[in-house]
Amino acid sequence: MDWSNPDRATALAEFKQMCEYRFTAEQTKVERQYSHIFLWSGSEGMRLSNTWGLSAEQIKDPKNIWDKFAESEPQDNFRIHRLELQQFRQNTTETVDDFVTRCKTKVLKCKFSSDAARNERLIEQIISGIKYPEVQRKLLRKDDTMMLKQAHDLCRSHEASVTQMEKMSSLSKPFTVDAVNSRIMNTKACGNCGIKHAPRKCPAFNTKCGACGKMNHWKKYCHSNKTNSHGSQNSPQRGRGNQQGGFWQRRRSGTPHHHRRHDFVNAEDENDTDYDEDNITFEPINFSTVGSSDERTEVYANLSIKLSKTKHAKLKVKVDTGAQGNIMPLRIFRRIYPQQLDEDGYPKPGSTQQRITRLIAYNGSVINQFGSVTLPCKYGESKWHTEEFYITDADGPAILGLPGSTRLQLVTLHCPIQTTLVKADPTPIQDAKELKRLYHDRFEGIGEFHGDFHITLKENAQPVIQPPRKYPIQLLPEIKAELKKMQKSGVIVPVVEPTDRVNPLVFSRKSSGSIRICLDPKDLNKRIKRTHHKTPTLEEITNRFSGAKLFSKLDARHGYWSVKLDEESSRLTTFNSPC
Repeated sequence: MDWSNPDRATALAEFKQMCEYRFTAEQTKVERQYSHIFLWSGSEGMRLSNTWGLSAEQIKDPKNIWDKFAESEPQDNFRIHRLELQQFRQNTTETVDDFVTRCKTKVLKCKFSSDAARNERLIEQIISGIKYPEVQRKLLRKDDTMMLKQAHDLCRSHEASVTQMEKMSSLSKPFTVDAVNSRIMNTKACGNCGIKHAPRKCPAFNTKCGACGKMNHWKKYCHSNKTNSHGSQNSPQRGRGNQQGGFWQRRRSGTPHHHRRHDFVNAEDENDTDYDEDNITFEPINFSTVGSSDERTEVYANLSIKLSKTKHAKLKVKVDTGAQGNIMPLRIFRRIYPQQLDEDGYPKPGSTQQRITRLIAYNGSVINQFGSVTLPCKYGESKWHTEEFYITDADGPAILGLPGSTRLQLVTLHCPIQTTLVKADPTPIQDAKELKRLYHDRFEGIGEFHGDFHITLKENAQPVIQPPRKYPIQLLPEIKAELKKMQKSGVIVPVVEPTDRVNPLVFSRKSSGSIRICLDPKDLNKRIKRTHHKTPTLEEITNRFSGAKLFSKLDARHGYWSVKLDEESSRLTTFNSPC
């Protein structure tokens, strides 16, 4: 028995029905049925039975038990059930059969006068709640002779045809498998070009030296030029180190410096070639299950992307000049940022920049997106550009649109561009869950204002260390729990080193019964240099509300928690805690 079900009457009816089926199947005698009922009803059923006051003989009769259970059912109002039935709509993942079954279950509680009235109400609810508009039009064209079974069959046949069409279209659709190729380049610089690259990938191959005229090496690394060849191995690093003041000082402190990757990060040159990065490639492999006589010409490119200051990778993208933005499939996002995923494999709140942009495919369907990420990208000899990729749970490769392809010099335009500003209506927010996903920073944590606040002290302000206040010993568990809660929220941080100022705490009891912890910096307040601001009048404030329709309420009890202090000011507010 599920006692947590808010619909107690339905839960009890189903429980009674299951028990009777079990008794019939196992041929359980009547005098033994009561013990099975109490065992299956759980601790809540036993607790209720202790309040009935039945004798030992009466409690052995299953009819008495069911009657007592029925007395615990809350009184239903059939009009409320009818109003709730009017709000029923088929969910996006709900089948027609499940939706109709849900409606039929609700109709049983509506107390209609006859089966005909009940069936007619079900037909009306199917028409208003079905998710297929074309089915609604067909049902509305039917006359009053249409039966419930006919309406149900029409919905089922349409749903089956939609499912079969999706299966047929998926047969000719290629599926994608992610492939990650990782190759570590040689850490030793090549003697012919001075660059670290893969074997037999020297850029100086088949080129003529400008000093000796021989092949397969550059003038800068010519072996016949003794002066250049002697200093050529370290001069690029030394030169770059001098450009980045302090770079060589870090080496003199004893830190080994074997890789040129630090050179690549600290100072970039237009002539640098990215041969010293770890060649990690994120790309899809397409398998087509059904052949097609129509061959499509598709263009792909391998972009260099920066994942961090020291880690680079390759991202294979499809160049789509018909797209106005860039798209990264969710499966590639999972490969690049595995630490930014939640338990279900979706981006954590804050891992992507939330956008209200509406993505529309070529066929007009809306593509759901999980926000966007920005990545520094480069192709060939182009400069680094920051590109924004929308994260979508879609098949196929990553897509680079026309703007990004132009910036990275993958596409050259030889015609004037006509820009048209299209004002699209924002997609309406469907429910509270979607609202929280779009504006997660407004619903999670306590939030904070931009920037750090600095407390300015008066000249010659002397530090004061206050002793801890006394408190009732029985408050210690509550104080510890509240301090841990504040630390988890990021309001306070533990201090393990000595400080010049220590403030006491004040404890009080809220009207709700919980404890409130407040800082009492009375000595610090006397030494703070006050900033003077003009307080706006009521007329000035109300004038800004002209035309406003929606208003929010500010909870000022913890208003200062959203003001972040800088490091110096934070030390001024150090307090001594009892635990």
